Amino acid sequence: FLYFEQGCQKPILSTTQKQSEYVFEWFEPSTGRWTKSEHITSTNRGILKFPDFPDGESISKKDWALKLKLIKN
Repeated sequence: FLYFEQGCQKPILSTTQKQSEYVFEWFEPSTGRWTKSEHITSTNRGILKFPDFPDGESISKKDWALKLKLIKN
């Protein structure tokens, strides 16, 4: 689980499983609702580049929470 406050930049994780699929499940704390689910694959070096926040921004305009789960390696 990750939490991003307003004004955060999207991160890059560099210690994930190599060439593995992850699901990103976004949660909007202000509404108490899960809003978007995305599948992302890490690189062959284990780098996982985050997509934009669910509102389409690379810098969060509000708080977001994220559940990140490995689903296939």
